[in-house]
Amino acid sequence: EGAKFFSLVTFDGKSIEDFLRSVVEEVLTVNKIGILVDFPAVTNENGDVALMSQYDYESAGLKPLLSIYKTESIVNWYWEIRNNRIVPRFFVLAEEELEFNDSTSLVPEEVTNYRILYLQQTSEGMVYRQYVIKAVQTDGHDKKTEYVVRDIITPLDNGKPLGFIPFYTMTDKGLDYRDNSVSMINGLVNTNIGHYRNSADWENELHWVGIKTLYLPGYDEDVYGEVTLGGAMTGPPNSIPQMIEPKSDSGIEKEMKNKEERMAVLGAERIAQKGRYIPSAETARINSESEN
Repeated sequence: EGAKFFSLVTFDGKSIEDFLRSVVEEVLTVNKIGILVDFPAVTNENGDVALMSQYDYESAGLKPLLSIYKTESIVNWYWEIRNNRIVPRFFVLAEEELEFNDSTSLVPEEVTNYRILYLQQTSEGMVYRQYVIKAVQTDGHDKKTEYVVRDIITPLDNGKPLGFIPFYTMTDKGLDYRDNSVSMINGLVNTNIGHYRNSADWENELHWVGIKTLYLPGYDEDVYGEVTLGGAMTGPPNSIPQMIEPKSDSGIEKEMKNKEERMAVLGAERIAQKGRYIPSAETARINSESEN
């Protein structure tokens, strides 16, 4: 029963393994990911939300599902301290959607809609609501985009509104609703970019000095044409003809090797995470194999 439950945990059909891979990948590269816990809406023939008992939901195989929102999709958020706890008050989430209108074009158009998760203060306490804002193209010549509120949803738990927002932002430090922090591989990435630049410079240098160029006295471009790579270069008439070849390197190759060693150290540090906690014997074995 547990395996069946975790075989599908997202609205787009991902298993728990695929879901966790996506979470780890985003935390490693961007160091932030949002996870929304929501329940699939069930509508009747009129399009209204159908009221079902817990037995009916379970019989239909319905259950809470997860949705991933990448860092760039979390447009805005606000939190406050209540009873010595961090309490999120709202999130603004961008949702990309392909919209197809066969009366105007045969090419689907990508539009950005917004979902606001809002913890609203009411006379009965804090109530969690969702506001779904839809992007609508006007029919005018300029085709402006207008935003209209399409749905206001109040999720219920046993018939009562939720008093919290079931949206969680994960970082390499766990749950963190506050600021964005630098990715754990930021230093490694910066070094890798520098290594790429050195590589490009080195390739350019090899390209220019690797092809022998003939040096001729009295070479006249007006008579013999423009000098090209691997061709001939002009010089004073009394100079000695010779073949130009590279004599020494510029040190770029050495700097590339230094960066490669630096990246190896940074990568091992990210895997090992020494000093943060005392690992178990099994964890230490896994870390050692990962470093190797």
